[in-house]
Amino acid sequence: MDSTDRPSPVFLVMLDGIGDRPWPVLGDRTPLAAASTPNLDAIAARSATGILHPLGPGRAPGTELAHFVLFGYPAAWYPGRAVLEAAGAGLAVTASHVVIHAIFATVRREPDDTLSIVERYPVWPEAKVSHMAQTLQPLVHGGLRVALTHTGGAEAIVTVEAVDETARPSTDVTDTDP
Repeated sequence: MDSTDRPSPVFLVMLDGIGDRPWPVLGDRTPLAAASTPNLDAIAARSATGILHPLGPGRAPGTELAHFVLFGYPAAWYPGRAVLEAAGAGLAVTASHVVIHAIFATVRREPDDTLSIVERYPVWPEAKVSHMAQTLQPLVHGGLRVALTHTGGAEAIVTVEAVDETARPSTDVTDTDP
């Protein structure tokens, strides 16, 4: 194969999460439309640009699923964000685990005994978050073992696995932020 047979290199720029709504204060433009973007404009002028609908028009998947499909994997194979993050953190995950992505936050107890999030992704020293995570020893209850592993910043992975033959962790976990 000579150099003329090789495909050209590709530089892919995904402006994931940059979408927004028009704002009256910006003259009914989106923040991106109102921003000065000479470098992006120069790249776009020399490029092919477009909008990707990874699951088809009208379906807006989360970032992780969209990237998974963009890289050529079928959506049905998507194991979930937490499984990918656990693998990236070097955790051994099997089909018998339920894996959950967790974020440390500060909360306030309300008069009705509910909790309200005060600060999401608190800016604490890494050592403080790591220490807090280490003090949360795995919990064994009802035949299940629940463990938290700090993965960096204010993020962690929670794993749930059966420790006796009669228990089975439920996959009925929603991604709704409380």
